[in-house]
Amino acid sequence: MLRLPCGGKYVGHFRDGLKDGQGTFSYSNGERYVGQFKNDKRDGKGIYYYSDGSSYEGFFLKRTKDMVREFILFLMGRSLKGCLRVKLN
Repeated sequence: MLRLPCGGKYVGHFRDGLKDGQGTFSYSNGERYVGQFKNDKRDGKGIYYYSDGSSYEGFFLKRTKDMVREFILFLMGRSLKGCLRVKLN
């Protein structure tokens, strides 16, 4: 486990001292990411849980704050499936 001065913590695999493989990063604001890491960044399949109870599940890019999410929208008995690129702050 790695605890950061800002209050966050990481539990998971490391390679050469960097987050790499399956892991969970919990932020001090109550949000967390569960999924794949590569070279210390979210990279691959994962779920980001927000403090308000909502979440995003999808494939994260190598950039630390971008992700691509597959979604299904249900509206008035119809469904729409697609991909959405989201820029996280």
